[in-house]
Amino acid sequence: MKKVLILITLLLACDFRLLDDQTAALVNKEPISLEEVRNNIHFMTLYARNLKGRELVDAHLDLLIEKKLFAQEGKRLGFAQTPLVRQVTDWAERDQMIKALYRDEVYNKAVPTEEEIRAAFFRGREQVHVRHLFARSEVEALHLKEELDRGASFEALAARTFRDSTLARSGGDLGFVGYEDIDEKLAETAFALPKGMISPPVRSRYGWHILRVEGKRQQIFNSEAEYSQKREAIAADLTRAMQRKMAGAYVDRMMSALDVRMLNTAFNTLASQVKETVLNADRVVPNYQPMLGGTELLMVNDGVSGHGGQVLVIWKGGQMTLGDFMKRVEALPVSERPRIDTPGHLRFDIGKLVMRELLLQEARRRNLDKDPMVQEGVRKWREEYLFATLWQRVRDTITVNSAEEEAFFAVHQGRYREFLQHRPQGLLPSDSLSAEPRLQNQVREDLLGEKTDQLYKKTAAELLGRARIRRNDKMLEALAREFPRSGERIDMMGLPNK
Repeated sequence: MKKVLILITLLLACDFRLLDDQTAALVNKEPISLEEVRNNIHFMTLYARNLKGRELVDAHLDLLIEKKLFAQEGKRLGFAQTPLVRQVTDWAERDQMIKALYRDEVYNKAVPTEEEIRAAFFRGREQVHVRHLFARSEVEALHLKEELDRGASFEALAARTFRDSTLARSGGDLGFVGYEDIDEKLAETAFALPKGMISPPVRSRYGWHILRVEGKRQQIFNSEAEYSQKREAIAADLTRAMQRKMAGAYVDRMMSALDVRMLNTAFNTLASQVKETVLNADRVVPNYQPMLGGTELLMVNDGVSGHGGQVLVIWKGGQMTLGDFMKRVEALPVSERPRIDTPGHLRFDIGKLVMRELLLQEARRRNLDKDPMVQEGVRKWREEYLFATLWQRVRDTITVNSAEEEAFFAVHQGRYREFLQHRPQGLLPSDSLSAEPRLQNQVREDLLGEKTDQLYKKTAAELLGRARIRRNDKMLEALAREFPRSGERIDMMGLPNK
């Protein structure tokens, strides 16, 4: 008996060690972190929006517990081995490893100094009066610069080059602009340019530009109190800008060192097959989804099957054939696949896919698949799709027949009062619902929604009844103090939601 008590004590001790200060709850010994609950509250702004404090925290925790139970049940039933869940899990691991590489090489190093933050504050108080010319290519921009150097005026060149009538008449005058008002490359050049000087051609995401600064102005009164008030936001903006620039520089160095090149012969083969088999036919997916869909992918794959050995992209120490490329695309979620609506988009997205492949190779070389944050990110994606897969299987069992529709309509006719009032034949007997297809469809949709809600609650209750759940009340109370008022959190755009 004494040995049994000791064993029980040891088991409980192991269980309690897991319930640390970062854990909100244990669900069958699997943790839900406090950060997950906090993020759920911030991002799901409409859920339980009228609650506050501990009630709000518990509502979101209950939702996360239910999702985890569904995921655990899906895993028990073997859904983790279904093609969709495996595809998403594989993609999530690749994506998380690349993010971990960026974190090591970029994000952890992008820390602005106090001098840089203060300089950004003063720069935000400054405006420059800019005039510019626009060109679609570097060659065209260089020709414009030569004409300016020979004495041509901005006004004359603007009238000739701008399609926009306002800019054509104003000589390319943008007026006074702040640093954040224009493209980052243009801002860097404009704010460094002395008054009256003309810049060399500058490339932005829109094309090529030539700038001339007409004047500068700055708010004279800058208080230390205002700087202190805005410092945190300025530091965050500056950090993001540094991260973008450092990430771009890191990728450029990698791609240049490996001498990555796309071979036109294989690209033209691919582009022609896309044009013949997809773009010249009726698209299987909507026009607003320019990526390769499932059926389209099969069509293109069949078209290039005889050319699978052609090298599409080559780099030092490696290559990607057309066959390799099609396999990579097939493994991606549709939203991540290359766009095919224009050859330019297809070429750009192939380059992006190759870039990510090379980043992944570097991440694997560093064993970043073992990184705890990578594993946590993969877990979340896997659980999300296990939940969705199980719930879809459960939903597929729901059926509705005409007798149920008529009974539902008889009980809830008040919901459809507006429809019935505008019906010239007057009220509709509940057993004549089929005479009004539009109304019948709405009744069926409402009934399905109600049965779906009931089935979800029933399934969740069954899973909860079998589960072992322990809540970290001490830490949940601390988290609750972060939400003293209802309806106040951060929405998906990062803005206060009040």
